[in-house]
Amino acid sequence: LRELMPKGVGVTVPDAGLRLLLSLPVGSDAIAVARRAATAGIDVHPLLSTSRRRLSPTLIVGFAHVDEGRIRAVVKRLAALL
Repeated sequence: LRELMPKGVGVTVPDAGLRLLLSLPVGSDAIAVARRAATAGIDVHPLLSTSRRRLSPTLIVGFAHVDEGRIRAVVKRLAALL
């Protein structure tokens, strides 16, 4: 995943769970990216701040119920939207 993401996109994989986080470059609009991804058939969600502290633009990416044979192609499509 990291090798396919554009420069400036961080990937955080928690120790447990079926989701990971993509930290977008400063100035990115995570909501707009999530909408473009949805239009392309990719289900990601913006991580929105619920505190006073502003978070960097981040997407939540789930990987449960994903056909392993399609992961690379979907990641490439998502990377093209960033």
